[in-house]
Amino acid sequence: MLRRVFRRILTPPMVVLAALFIFVEEWLWVRMTAAMSWVTRWPAILWLEARLARLPAWAAVVCFFLPGLMLLPVKIGALFLMGRGHVITGVGVIVAAKVLGTAVVARFFLVCKPVLMGVGWFRAGHDLMIWVKDGLYARLRAMPAWQRAVLLKDRAKRWLRRLKPGVVARRWRAIGERLRRRVNRSADRD
Repeated sequence: MLRRVFRRILTPPMVVLAALFIFVEEWLWVRMTAAMSWVTRWPAILWLEARLARLPAWAAVVCFFLPGLMLLPVKIGALFLMGRGHVITGVGVIVAAKVLGTAVVARFFLVCKPVLMGVGWFRAGHDLMIWVKDGLYARLRAMPAWQRAVLLKDRAKRWLRRLKPGVVARRWRAIGERLRRRVNRSADRD
């Protein structure tokens, strides 16, 4: 009985947190893949990616997991910093490591995907992650709070579309201009 009550109370927030984590990871993955595309123009990176694409399956798997393993000591060092009272620095190091690690792993995955998907257990893990992600998003979309938020978002979009084109942009520019003037005035006073 008590277990059922806890499950009923704790499941919705855990679903939201898990979906949020996956959403942020996915968002970072897409953004970092795009950001890394400019790095691939460098001749050394082109050469490296050509070699990575021709790796055997076992070596591609090692290359895929290597950035995460290399960043583990950095994350442990960040925890040490936080334990010493440097919380902001420690969190900053963890966030930077997460962004950098996601960028490198996303690029490795893009380059080595055909080889990686040839490894049975890797493909099964990939498919499992996609299934879990889709399930979490489906549960999130079924929640009344999510549906209400989508309704409010749609109303806001319709309201913004009814405005004349350029009105919102002009208002934002005017607000920005006022803020710049205030900052300049306060700088002139000093």
